[in-house]
Amino acid sequence: MNHKQFSDLVTKERELQRIIREIAWNKPAVVAFSGGVDSSLLLLESVNTLGLDRVIAVTAISPTSSHDQIQEVQDFAHALDVKLIIEERF
Repeated sequence: MNHKQFSDLVTKERELQRIIREIAWNKPAVVAFSGGVDSSLLLLESVNTLGLDRVIAVTAISPTSSHDQIQEVQDFAHALDVKLIIEERF
């Protein structure tokens, strides 16, 4: 990664953090967390921006959710030490 690419990445991260702060303002943030790349990044940036005490991850599972998918969601949330709520939708 060259300097320009790194600079662009930092700019995008700062913009994402600004948006997170603006949306959450002084309220807790609830992140719909599927365990995919996009929601994992959003969850990580939300925790880094707002702090653990203001972020909750929520995952909806269904009969088609595999045990491995659910485990990955739990492992990632545990690694961040973020509160995780799993909603069963059957």
